Amino acid sequence: MKSLTTIMATLSLACGDGGVTPDASGLVDAGVTVGTDAAAPVVDSGPPPGCDQDNDGFLAEHCGGDDCDDRARGRNPRASERCSFEDENCSGANNENLDCTFFAHSRDSLYRIDPFMNRVHNAGPLRTPAGRGILDIDRDPNGVLVGVTRNELLSFDEEGRFEVVASIDTPPNTNGLAIDSTGRIFLTQSDNDVSNAYTVNLAGELSVLGSLAPYRSSGDCVVLKDDSLLMTAPDESGDGDLLVYINSQNATTRALGSLGFEKVYGLSASFGYLFGVSDEGRVLLVDPNSGNAEELFRRADLRFWGAANGD
Repeated sequence: MKSLTTIMATLSLACGDGGVTPDASGLVDAGVTVGTDAAAPVVDSGPPPGCDQDNDGFLAEHCGGDDCDDRARGRNPRASERCSFEDENCSGANNENLDCTFFAHSRDSLYRIDPFMNRVHNAGPLRTPAGRGILDIDRDPNGVLVGVTRNELLSFDEEGRFEVVASIDTPPNTNGLAIDSTGRIFLTQSDNDVSNAYTVNLAGELSVLGSLAPYRSSGDCVVLKDDSLLMTAPDESGDGDLLVYINSQNATTRALGSLGFEKVYGLSASFGYLFGVSDEGRVLLVDPNSGNAEELFRRADLRFWGAANGD
């Protein structure tokens, strides 16, 4: 029979060789370090509710952020500015460092119109051979400004100086010119009897595209970016001009709707918008699907007889 001394010695040896050592309080250490709790993980809960509704990564201004429009992903401090009615990059300035103008003309002057800032700049006199009146202008796919008189097809620089491209026997009452993405030139005519659309090449050679009946051009035609051909036409039964679609293959026409303004002698498809200018100095924003127009501003001291695309 082992003595009490022998038993106590055995227990002491076991505790020294990997056994559990009681602490000072007599409690067994179960693996938890006293007084050193582990740090709690940080969970990203995202922006406060209602502070980034467009999910563009920028907080709305009412939450202390710098997103000037928390409903539009395309408007934030890192957005690219483009020619528009909105301040995309939230800088407080619109269209900074961009040329957002399109050309318009009177009988003898060339203008640059900024429809976003309500500005008109006189680019200079619109010079033509023998002082003949310019009927209309547009820009070709290379950005060259092209115009037509009764006798010439001309190119212009941005200050209104011309070069003769070709001689042309322009049809009577021609008042509209437009150029599509391939460089094809269209002319539209205003005639009380028969109004036609024509095509013309850079040699001045004309071809009849077809009749515009029952409509006639009131002042201009325009090619949109998808190469759709439109023109303004007098509305014989109401106030203002009509916006009319022209089939670019055979000139058949379809009225899209009333602009609500008359003497709209210039159309410009620029920067993703359709603009109109009138003989009364009005600059209009036009819906290309319905024809409905709103006045952006007016220069009552000016008369616009045509316009060209700005981009």
